[in-house]
Amino acid sequence: MTQGHTDISTLAAEPSAYIDQALATWDKKRSKLATKYLGRGIRKELNNRKLMNRMFPQVAVLATVTEQPEVVINLFRAFVIDISRFKVLNFFGWEIVGPFRWCAEQLNLTGYHDFFDETIEYNGARRHPASRAITRHITGDPYMNMDWLGTVEEPAPTWVGSPVPRLDHLLRDMCITATYRQYPYYNDLGWSLDDFDAELREDARFARARLGFAPDMPTFPENPEIHLPEGMTRMPRLSWNT
Repeated sequence: MTQGHTDISTLAAEPSAYIDQALATWDKKRSKLATKYLGRGIRKELNNRKLMNRMFPQVAVLATVTEQPEVVINLFRAFVIDISRFKVLNFFGWEIVGPFRWCAEQLNLTGYHDFFDETIEYNGARRHPASRAITRHITGDPYMNMDWLGTVEEPAPTWVGSPVPRLDHLLRDMCITATYRQYPYYNDLGWSLDDFDAELREDARFARARLGFAPDMPTFPENPEIHLPEGMTRMPRLSWNT
Protein backbone atom coordinates (compact mmCIF):
# COMPACT_ATOMS: atom_id res chain seq x y z
CA MET A 1 0.00 0.00 0.00
CA THR A 2 2.85 2.37 0.76
CA GLN A 3 4.75 1.74 -2.48
CA GLY A 4 4.52 4.84 -4.62
CA HIS A 5 2.34 6.56 -2.00
CA THR A 6 1.94 10.34 -2.25
CA ASP A 7 -0.01 12.48 0.21
CA ILE A 8 -2.84 13.66 -2.00
CA SER A 9 -3.73 16.52 0.34
CA THR A 10 -0.60 18.33 -0.85
CA LEU A 11 -1.93 18.24 -4.43
CA ALA A 12 -5.55 19.39 -4.14
CA ALA A 13 -8.03 19.55 -1.28
CA GLU A 14 -11.33 19.31 -3.15
CA PRO A 15 -12.71 16.48 -5.30
CA SER A 16 -13.93 19.01 -7.87
CA ALA A 17 -10.33 19.90 -8.75
CA TYR A 18 -9.69 16.31 -9.81
CA ILE A 19 -12.99 16.11 -11.66
CA ASP A 20 -11.88 19.17 -13.62
CA GLN A 21 -8.54 17.49 -14.36
CA ALA A 22 -10.25 14.27 -15.44
CA LEU A 23 -12.42 16.12 -17.94
CA ALA A 24 -9.54 18.31 -19.09
CA THR A 25 -7.51 15.21 -19.98
CA TRP A 26 -10.43 13.48 -21.75
CA ASP A 27 -9.50 13.00 -25.41
CA LYS A 28 -12.63 13.94 -27.36
CA LYS A 29 -11.19 12.48 -30.56
CA ARG A 30 -10.62 8.94 -29.24
CA SER A 31 -14.24 7.93 -29.74
CA LYS A 32 -17.12 10.05 -30.98
CA LEU A 33 -19.64 7.81 -29.26
CA ALA A 34 -17.82 7.98 -25.92
CA THR A 35 -17.63 11.77 -26.06
CA LYS A 36 -21.27 12.00 -27.10
CA TYR A 37 -22.17 9.83 -24.13
CA LEU A 38 -20.52 12.25 -21.71
CA GLY A 39 -22.51 15.18 -23.10
CA ARG A 40 -22.28 18.78 -21.98
CA GLY A 41 -23.61 18.16 -18.49
CA ILE A 42 -21.03 15.62 -17.36
CA ARG A 43 -19.16 18.02 -15.04
CA LYS A 44 -22.36 18.82 -13.16
CA GLU A 45 -23.26 15.13 -12.95
CA LEU A 46 -19.86 14.14 -11.56
CA ASN A 47 -20.06 16.91 -8.95
CA ASN A 48 -23.56 15.85 -7.88
CA ARG A 49 -23.25 13.67 -4.77
CA LYS A 50 -26.59 12.00 -5.50
CA LEU A 51 -25.22 10.75 -8.83
CA MET A 52 -21.68 9.93 -7.70
CA ASN A 53 -22.20 6.21 -7.12
CA ARG A 54 -23.50 5.84 -10.70
CA MET A 55 -21.53 8.36 -12.75
CA PHE A 56 -18.05 8.02 -11.21
CA PRO A 57 -17.70 4.30 -11.96
CA GLN A 58 -19.43 4.49 -15.35
CA VAL A 59 -17.17 7.28 -16.58
CA ALA A 60 -14.14 5.46 -15.15
CA VAL A 61 -15.11 2.27 -17.01
CA LEU A 62 -15.66 4.25 -20.21
CA ALA A 63 -12.25 5.92 -19.84
CA THR A 64 -10.70 2.51 -19.20
CA VAL A 65 -12.05 0.84 -22.33
CA THR A 66 -11.02 3.91 -24.37
CA GLU A 67 -7.48 3.68 -22.92
CA GLN A 68 -7.38 6.93 -20.94
CA PRO A 69 -5.61 6.13 -17.64
CA GLU A 70 -5.08 9.77 -16.63
CA VAL A 71 -8.84 10.33 -16.64
CA VAL A 72 -9.31 7.27 -14.44
CA ILE A 73 -6.55 8.25 -12.01
CA ASN A 74 -8.07 11.69 -11.51
CA LEU A 75 -11.47 10.12 -10.79
CA PHE A 76 -9.77 7.84 -8.25
CA ARG A 77 -8.20 10.88 -6.60
CA ALA A 78 -11.50 12.75 -6.47
CA PHE A 79 -13.19 9.76 -4.85
CA VAL A 80 -10.58 9.10 -2.16
CA ILE A 81 -10.44 12.80 -1.24
CA ASP A 82 -14.23 12.79 -0.91
CA ILE A 83 -14.44 9.68 1.30
CA SER A 84 -11.33 10.34 3.41
CA ARG A 85 -13.36 12.37 5.92
CA PHE A 86 -15.64 9.43 6.73
CA LYS A 87 -15.06 6.67 9.28
CA VAL A 88 -17.83 4.56 7.73
CA LEU A 89 -19.31 4.54 4.24
CA ASN A 90 -22.75 3.42 3.10
CA PHE A 91 -23.32 0.77 0.45
CA PHE A 92 -23.80 3.35 -2.29
CA GLY A 93 -20.24 4.51 -1.74
CA TRP A 94 -18.99 0.94 -1.71
CA GLU A 95 -20.70 0.32 -5.05
CA ILE A 96 -17.92 2.38 -6.60
CA VAL A 97 -15.15 0.12 -5.25
CA GLY A 98 -15.75 -2.93 -7.48
CA PRO A 99 -15.74 -1.02 -10.78
CA PHE A 100 -12.71 1.02 -9.67
CA ARG A 101 -10.86 -2.23 -8.81
CA TRP A 102 -11.63 -3.53 -12.31
CA CYS A 103 -10.47 -0.30 -13.97
CA ALA A 104 -7.22 -0.31 -12.00
CA GLU A 105 -6.61 -3.95 -12.95
CA GLN A 106 -7.13 -3.31 -16.67
CA LEU A 107 -4.82 -0.29 -16.64
CA ASN A 108 -2.22 -2.02 -14.42
CA LEU A 109 -2.51 0.66 -11.74
CA THR A 110 -1.34 -1.77 -9.09
CA GLY A 111 -1.34 0.62 -6.13
CA TYR A 112 -4.95 1.60 -6.70
CA HIS A 113 -5.91 -1.99 -7.49
CA ASP A 114 -4.63 -3.13 -4.10
CA PHE A 115 -6.47 -0.27 -2.39
CA PHE A 116 -9.81 -1.04 -4.06
CA ASP A 117 -9.45 -4.84 -3.92
CA GLU A 118 -11.89 -5.20 -1.02
CA THR A 119 -14.55 -7.82 -0.39
CA ILE A 120 -17.91 -6.25 0.43
CA GLU A 121 -19.12 -7.87 3.63
CA TYR A 122 -22.78 -8.49 4.37
CA ASN A 123 -24.01 -5.54 6.43
CA GLY A 124 -27.64 -6.42 7.13
CA ALA A 125 -29.06 -4.52 4.16
CA ARG A 126 -31.42 -6.25 1.75
CA ARG A 127 -30.06 -6.29 -1.79
CA HIS A 128 -31.18 -7.95 -4.98
CA PRO A 129 -29.35 -11.23 -5.52
CA ALA A 130 -26.92 -11.28 -8.42
CA SER A 131 -29.36 -13.24 -10.59
CA ARG A 132 -31.81 -10.32 -10.50
CA ALA A 133 -29.20 -7.58 -10.86
CA ILE A 134 -27.11 -9.09 -13.67
CA THR A 135 -29.50 -9.82 -16.52
CA ARG A 136 -27.87 -8.65 -19.78
CA HIS A 137 -24.97 -11.07 -20.20
CA ILE A 138 -22.77 -10.48 -23.21
CA THR A 139 -21.72 -14.08 -22.59
CA GLY A 140 -25.36 -15.21 -22.39
CA ASP A 141 -27.49 -16.97 -24.97
CA PRO A 142 -28.42 -14.91 -28.05
CA TYR A 143 -31.63 -12.98 -27.61
CA MET A 144 -31.92 -14.14 -24.01
CA ASN A 145 -34.14 -11.12 -23.32
CA MET A 146 -35.41 -7.97 -25.00
CA ASP A 147 -32.49 -5.97 -23.63
CA TRP A 148 -29.84 -8.26 -25.11
CA LEU A 149 -27.08 -6.10 -26.58
CA GLY A 150 -25.65 -8.49 -29.14
CA THR A 151 -22.22 -10.00 -29.66
CA VAL A 152 -18.78 -8.51 -30.14
CA GLU A 153 -19.09 -9.25 -33.85
CA GLU A 154 -22.67 -8.07 -34.28
CA PRO A 155 -24.60 -5.67 -32.04
CA ALA A 156 -28.33 -6.11 -31.60
CA PRO A 157 -30.61 -3.87 -33.72
CA THR A 158 -31.55 -1.94 -30.57
CA TRP A 159 -27.90 -0.91 -30.16
CA VAL A 160 -27.64 0.24 -33.74
CA GLY A 161 -30.77 2.35 -33.37
CA SER A 162 -29.96 3.89 -29.96
CA PRO A 163 -26.23 3.60 -29.21
CA VAL A 164 -26.00 6.23 -26.44
CA PRO A 165 -28.70 4.81 -24.12
CA ARG A 166 -27.50 1.28 -24.89
CA LEU A 167 -23.94 2.29 -23.99
CA ASP A 168 -25.32 3.64 -20.72
CA HIS A 169 -26.97 0.26 -20.08
CA LEU A 170 -23.74 -1.57 -20.84
CA LEU A 171 -21.62 0.63 -18.57
CA ARG A 172 -24.15 0.24 -15.76
CA ASP A 173 -24.19 -3.53 -16.29
CA MET A 174 -20.39 -3.65 -16.12
CA CYS A 175 -20.40 -1.67 -12.88
CA ILE A 176 -23.06 -3.94 -11.36
CA THR A 177 -21.12 -7.05 -12.39
CA ALA A 178 -17.89 -5.64 -10.96
CA THR A 179 -19.70 -4.82 -7.69
CA TYR A 180 -21.24 -8.28 -7.27
CA ARG A 181 -17.84 -9.81 -7.98
CA GLN A 182 -16.76 -8.31 -4.66
CA TYR A 183 -20.05 -9.15 -2.88
CA PRO A 184 -20.13 -12.92 -2.38
CA TYR A 185 -23.08 -12.91 0.05
CA TYR A 186 -25.55 -12.21 -2.76
CA ASN A 187 -23.87 -14.31 -5.45
CA ASP A 188 -26.67 -16.77 -6.16
CA LEU A 189 -25.44 -17.32 -9.73
CA GLY A 190 -22.78 -19.73 -8.55
CA TRP A 191 -20.19 -17.73 -10.47
CA SER A 192 -16.53 -17.93 -9.50
CA LEU A 193 -14.28 -14.88 -9.67
CA ASP A 194 -13.09 -16.22 -13.04
CA ASP A 195 -16.71 -16.27 -14.27
CA PHE A 196 -17.21 -12.64 -13.27
CA ASP A 197 -13.90 -11.75 -14.92
CA ALA A 198 -14.91 -13.56 -18.12
CA GLU A 199 -18.19 -11.62 -18.30
CA LEU A 200 -16.42 -8.32 -17.70
CA ARG A 201 -13.81 -9.19 -20.31
CA GLU A 202 -16.47 -9.82 -22.95
CA ASP A 203 -18.38 -6.72 -21.88
CA ALA A 204 -15.21 -4.70 -22.42
CA ARG A 205 -14.55 -6.33 -25.79
CA PHE A 206 -18.11 -5.55 -26.88
CA ALA A 207 -17.82 -1.95 -25.68
CA ARG A 208 -14.48 -1.41 -27.41
CA ALA A 209 -15.79 -2.81 -30.69
CA ARG A 210 -18.73 -0.40 -30.58
CA LEU A 211 -16.49 2.53 -29.61
CA GLY A 212 -14.13 2.06 -32.56
CA PHE A 213 -11.31 0.06 -30.97
CA ALA A 214 -9.90 -3.42 -31.45
CA PRO A 215 -11.85 -5.63 -29.05
CA ASP A 216 -8.97 -6.78 -26.83
CA MET A 217 -7.55 -4.38 -24.27
CA PRO A 218 -3.82 -3.67 -24.66
CA THR A 219 -1.36 -4.43 -21.86
CA PHE A 220 -0.39 -1.31 -19.93
CA PRO A 221 2.94 -0.89 -18.13
CA GLU A 222 2.73 -1.31 -14.37
CA ASN A 223 2.13 1.90 -12.44
CA PRO A 224 2.28 1.33 -8.65
CA GLU A 225 1.83 5.00 -7.74
CA ILE A 226 -1.13 5.84 -5.53
CA HIS A 227 -2.24 9.17 -4.08
CA LEU A 228 -4.03 9.00 -0.74
CA PRO A 229 -4.62 11.56 2.02
CA GLU A 230 -2.12 11.35 4.87
CA GLY A 231 -3.08 8.60 7.29
CA MET A 232 -5.48 6.84 4.93
CA THR A 233 -4.48 3.24 4.24
CA ARG A 234 -7.76 1.57 3.28
CA MET A 235 -11.40 2.20 2.49
CA PRO A 236 -13.68 3.36 5.33
CA ARG A 237 -15.58 0.38 6.69
CA LEU A 238 -19.07 -0.39 5.40
CA SER A 239 -21.76 1.00 7.70
CA TRP A 240 -24.41 -1.34 9.01
CA ASN A 241 -27.75 -1.80 7.25
CA THR A 242 -27.29 0.81 4.50
